Amino acid sequence: MNQLTSSLPNSSFDISSLKIPSNIILADPKFYEPSQIDMLIGSDLFWDIIGSEQQSLGPGCPRLHSSKLGWLIGGPVPLYSKETNNNVKCNTVFTNFAQGNDDPYTKMSRFWELEEIPSKVHLNDSEQACERHFVQHTRRLSNGRFCVRLPLFKSPDCLGDSHTMAKKRFYNLEKRFKRQPEVKSQYIAFIREYAELGHLSEVTLDSPTLNLCYYLPHHPVFKENSESTKIRVVFDASARTSSGVSVNDIQMVGPQIQDSLFSILVRARLYKYILTADIEKMYRQVVIDESDRNLQLILWREDEREPLKTLRLNTITYGFASASYLSTSCLWQLGEECEDPLTKTILQHDLYVDDLITGCNDEYELKCIQQSVSEALKAGCFNLRKYKSNSLLVLQSCSSSSSDKLVLSESASALGLGWDSATDCLFYSFDMPPSTQKITKRFILSTSFKIFDPLGFVSPCIIIPKLIMQQLWLDKVD
Repeated sequence: MNQLTSSLPNSSFDISSLKIPSNIILADPKFYEPSQIDMLIGSDLFWDIIGSEQQSLGPGCPRLHSSKLGWLIGGPVPLYSKETNNNVKCNTVFTNFAQGNDDPYTKMSRFWELEEIPSKVHLNDSEQACERHFVQHTRRLSNGRFCVRLPLFKSPDCLGDSHTMAKKRFYNLEKRFKRQPEVKSQYIAFIREYAELGHLSEVTLDSPTLNLCYYLPHHPVFKENSESTKIRVVFDASARTSSGVSVNDIQMVGPQIQDSLFSILVRARLYKYILTADIEKMYRQVVIDESDRNLQLILWREDEREPLKTLRLNTITYGFASASYLSTSCLWQLGEECEDPLTKTILQHDLYVDDLITGCNDEYELKCIQQSVSEALKAGCFNLRKYKSNSLLVLQSCSSSSSDKLVLSESASALGLGWDSATDCLFYSFDMPPSTQKITKRFILSTSFKIFDPLGFVSPCIIIPKLIMQQLWLDKVD
C-alpha cells in the first residue's frame, strides 16, 4: 500500500503538562505532532523489540514502556484549552489509499475494497509471455477453426534422439497386443478414426523438415463408464530424449484462465434448472501450425509384418504441457467475440476444460442459452454434445435423454459428482468392491481416490482410508 493510515495523531497537542524524565530517550521524540506511519511491525518481531520496564506519568496520563528502539509512549493525553475541560482524546485509524482525501465515506469504501478477495489474477513472467505468444501466433482458418503454435521458450535444437526410445516403447505395446487382441482392435479403430478426421497424416522419413523432430511414445487408457470412447490413446510428451530433455520441458504451460471447478459447481447450485454438456474432442478441434507438427510424431503399424510408419499429429495433442492452455484460450476468445453478454459470460466462466455446467431459473431462457452457446462454439468448430438437464423443454430441443439425476462433472474421475433434481441433493457415485476382493495397500489407495469430491463435502469420510494407509506404513505392514 502507498499509505498505511492517515497521519497520527490526528492533530498536535501540548505536552508541557507531561512530566517526562530528562533521561528518557523516546523512540518517537515528536510523538505529539501528526506524521505518516512508516512501518508496521508484526507480532513475530514485536515481542523481541519490547522491553520489560514501565513508567507511569500519572493518573489520566500515558505510560512509558521500554523497547530496543527507545521508550514508547501511549495512552490518554490530557488536553487543556479555554473552550474545553480536561478530557481524553481518541484516535480513529482509517485505511486511506488516497493522499489528502479526508472524506469518511471514501475512506470506508476503500476499507471494504481492501477486505475483498482480489478479482484480478496476477500472472508471472512466463504466463505473460505465453499469453503474448498466443495472441501473436494464433489465427483462424477459412472454416473458423483456430490454428495455434506451440509456446516454446527454448529451441527444439536441445532435443536429442527420441526415435529409439519411441520404437522401444512401441515394441512393448505390440507385445501387449499379442496378449490382449481386443485392446489391439480398439487401438486400431482409434488410430483409423484419428486419420479419417484429418487429425493425423503419414510422413516420409526422407523429408528435409524432419531434422528437428520429436517422437511421442503412446499407450492406451480405458474408461469403461464413458458414453462415447471406451479407449483413449495417451501420448507421453514428457518422455526424455537422449539429451535428457523432453518436448514438455521446452514448453510454457500458460496460466489457468477458466474458473475453478469448485466455483463453477457452487454457482450451479443457485439455479433451478441445470444444463450440462461437453465439447466433442475439444483438443483435436484446434489445429497446430505446420511448422510445429514435427514435434508431434508417432510410430505405428497395424501388423507386425509391416514396416513402421511415421505419423504426424495435426492438432493439439493430449499430454502436451500447453494443450490445456491453448484449447481453453480458444474458447475464451470465442467468448470475446460474442455480442450477447450472457453467452460471453457462460463461455468464459461456466466451462471447465471441455465440460459445460450452467443453468438459470427459467426453462425458456435455458433453452435460449443452450442454442446460443452451441452456435457460438460452432463458430470455432467446437461441437457441444451429451446434453443433460432437469428441464424436459431443453432436452427435447437438443434431442437428449431425460434424467432426474445428473452427473455435474466427470472432469477428474469416471465416478462423478451428481445432483438429484427431485430431492435437490448432491450425491456421489461409488461402486462397492466385491466381498471376495483381497484387501491390499494398493487396493485401499486406489479405492480412496476413486471418490471424486471437488466440493469437499465427504472429506471426513475420505480421510479415514488415508489415515489407515499412514498407519499401515508406520506399522510396516507388507
